[in-house]
This record gives sequence, structure tokens and C-alpha cells, in this order.
Amino acid sequence: MNSYHSLADDYYVSMNLSTEMELTGNREAILHYFEQMQKRFPEMRNFYARDKGDFVLEADKDGGSYRWCSVEARRICSGFVNPDSFDSAVTQHRHVLELAPYGLSLSRLDCEALDLMMGHKDTSVGKIYDHEEIGWRRIKRVARTVRVQLWPRLKQKADKQQPTPQTTTRVDDDGEQMVAA
Repeated sequence: MNSYHSLADDYYVSMNLSTEMELTGNREAILHYFEQMQKRFPEMRNFYARDKGDFVLEADKDGGSYRWCSVEARRICSGFVNPDSFDSAVTQHRHVLELAPYGLSLSRLDCEALDLMMGHKDTSVGKIYDHEEIGWRRIKRVARTVRVQLWPRLKQKADKQQPTPQTTTRVDDDGEQMVAA
């Protein structure tokens, strides 16, 4: 995701798995789960408990790029801030989903929702991120970058079997160049 640094200061890819029932509060199970995460991602060294009984394992935030994961009463979370690639973030989230059934006694019946989120933080907008201050021009630019960077990789396999469509280039209302199929 390094190509997005021209658009914003920080990017993240996060995953939340919400459950119907409360997750195990068993000390051994929680510690084993986080030890397995740390074994796969050794840079995650900071373990702590929040006041509400949530547990967090995260890497040092000093380097600009860091991973984190948490276990809450009814939610398992995972995130990667400024990942090297989208795939490296998804690898972490997949590992969380593979560990959860065994480490936290999670069942398919218990899964309420699975959310995958991509976001960004831009300090030029201000300390409070007001979505109404973002203009359409910026939204188009970010959407175009995401499409160009991610979409071709997802569709490559399907496109190999079909002929390549003709593309045309035009200038939109903001004077920016757009590519259309």
C-alpha cells in the first residue's frame, strides 16, 4: 500500500469478527491465542489488558507500520497500519480466523458478523476527521488509486480467459483524466 502515501498519511486494513455469545475469559486460552499470534508475527510484543477486560497484543508504533490484535467480550479484532501490501494485512487476518476456533473455542454458529475495513488518516484535514470536508475530487482520486492498485490483481485470473476490453480516456468535470472500459 505504499503507493497510497501520496494520498494520505496513514492507511489501515482492519478486521472485526463479532460473536453472538461472549468469548472465553479463560486465562490460559487467551494467553495461548496471543502466543500463537506472536509466534507468527514476532514484532507484536506489547501485551496488555484494558479496563473492560479486553486484551491487546500489538507491535511498537514508532516505526510507522505496525500490527495489532485484540480479544474483547464479544469481538475478535485485527489490524495492520501502513502495511507493505494488502496481502500482508489479509495474511494476518486469515491467521486470526484460523486460530479463533481452536484458541478461543469459537464456532460457526457463534459468528454474528465479519467486517473487513480499509481506511486512511490524513493530517491535512485536521485533528478531527470531518468527512464533510472531503471533496468529490479527493474521493475520486482515492477510488481511482484503489481501483488501479487492487482491481487488476483480483480480476487477472478471470481476464486471462477473456479478450481484453478496449479502454478510452476522457477528462472529467474536475479536469482529471479518467480511464473507462
